[in-house]
This record gives sequence, structure tokens and C-alpha cells, in this order.
Amino acid sequence: MLKERRYLAIFVGLVVLTLVLAGVFVSSAQGQAEQEIGIINMEVIFTEYLAPPLFAARDQMQQEFEEKAEELSDEEKNQLFIDYQAKLETIEIEYSNNIMNAVAKVAKTKGLSMVIDSAAVLHGGLDVTTDILNELAEQK
Repeated sequence: MLKERRYLAIFVGLVVLTLVLAGVFVSSAQGQAEQEIGIINMEVIFTEYLAPPLFAARDQMQQEFEEKAEELSDEEKNQLFIDYQAKLETIEIEYSNNIMNAVAKVAKTKGLSMVIDSAAVLHGGLDVTTDILNELAEQK
């Protein structure tokens, strides 16, 4: 009877130890999972990185358009407008590619499996917005 109780106590002890270790492992895995997801505030990236050159180019082209438009026919005005739109799209694509490259580099450096817009996140994740802005500044 005493032997059975000792075996039962050892068995219960092993079960408790197993549950404790499993709990530590699960909470550790959850902590790692949270850190593997990066978040980026795209509004900040747009405001601080993409908008200034895009708006400057738009303003310059608007001024050029107004200066040239007086001497052009309607068809020529339309063509000039289309050309300026294409230039703005090219600038936007170039800067967007720079953002994607910076996101990829920061994600790799920080060991992130995913980076998503912070607008889609209610809780958790590692904010890498500043890291991305720093990387973009280094690219210039």
C-alpha cells in the first residue's frame, strides 16, 4: 500500500511537471509568434517619405502645365496632362518600390516572418515604422 502511494505520488509529480513544462513552452512559443510579426504605420510612411517628393513633383508639373497650356490646343493640353500623370505614377512606383525594399530588409534583419499595416492590427506585433524610415533615409 505504501509502495502504491509512492508510485502514485511520483506519477502525479511527473504529470504536474509535464504540464508546467508544456505551459512554459506554449507561452514561450506565443511570445515568439508575437515578435515574428512586424507592424508598420503606412500613414506615417506616406506622410514622411512618399508625400513630400510626390507633392513637390505635382506642384512643379502643375506650374509647368499652367505656363505651357496658354499656347497649346485642347488636344495638346490633354496629351501634356497625360504625360504629367505618367511621370507622377513613375515617381510613386519608384518610391513604393523603395518602401517595399526597406520593409524586406528590416524584416530580414529583425527576423520577422511578416510585416503588416498597423491599421489592420488590434493588438501585438513589433512596430518597425521608425526602422523602415531610417532604412529609407539611408537609401537616399
